[in-house]
Amino acid sequence: MKAKFFMNGIGAKVALAAVALVCGMFASCSQEELSTTFDPKPAKIIITATVYDALTGTDITSKATVVGVGEHEYAGQTTMTVTAVLGEGSAIQVVNISKMLPGGEATYHVDLFLADGLTTTSVVNPIKTDIVYCVGAGHGGSHIGSHVGSHIGFNHGGALEQWGINDSEFLLQYSAKYPVYDGAWLANWNVTNNKVDLAALKEVLPTEEVHETWVVKNDCFASAWSYYTAWYEVTTNTTTYTIKTKNSDEVLGTFDIVSKSTAFNFDDTAMKGHESHYQHGHGHGINNAGGGIVNQD
Repeated sequence: MKAKFFMNGIGAKVALAAVALVCGMFASCSQEELSTTFDPKPAKIIITATVYDALTGTDITSKATVVGVGEHEYAGQTTMTVTAVLGEGSAIQVVNISKMLPGGEATYHVDLFLADGLTTTSVVNPIKTDIVYCVGAGHGGSHIGSHVGSHIGFNHGGALEQWGINDSEFLLQYSAKYPVYDGAWLANWNVTNNKVDLAALKEVLPTEEVHETWVVKNDCFASAWSYYTAWYEVTTNTTTYTIKTKNSDEVLGTFDIVSKSTAFNFDDTAMKGHESHYQHGHGHGINNAGGGIVNQD
């Protein structure tokens, strides 16, 4: 069994080379004769940011020079840095990147605060990570528990019912969806120094959890003769910001911003009894699962 971990993110394109192949009995076919392949591109990271004027609370994202946002290729990096500069003000934010598999997608949002004469530092503290599996009974394939429930040793970290089974010689194409949280909200405000008035900033910061929007990923694939699964992880982060005067380094106050990041991926492994027929990413054509997986939202 392969034990892999992912972490998600949006719309990776899949290159497909479909070639017809007559092979008689599949049991006599070698792995090399599995002619249709999928080769997902490297996982994708998408970072968004909102930049605030720390004194007025104005959204100055369009005016500031922001580096590090947008779409990035995942290459095993564990952190990325987002910076914002406007006039004499600057801010920096480190983003913790989740581990992902090829074809995965992950989204992150950060808030940055800057103003002339002030400096802002921040520390990100992950609170918790919730894992949600997308594959189950009636979703994209048969329920694994009803076919191989006796093979309790096979587990990807979730229950057996979180796996589907592709018991055919074809690649299975299916869809899944995952939530994206494009925003953050204020959780704690501890500004007691009155030398600089930050009340306007506090007034504009959201105080309620942002609602998710759902992204549908249509290019999930399961190899022929495989157990397969798809899942996403939602990580809740608390970022503590400290605002200081630039010249004296005097602390004006601290506050906490809560945000959520999402990482999505899919995977498969050989179906028991068909190890010799299984080759990751291969099949005798493509079987489209139609509506595919539906997550409850």
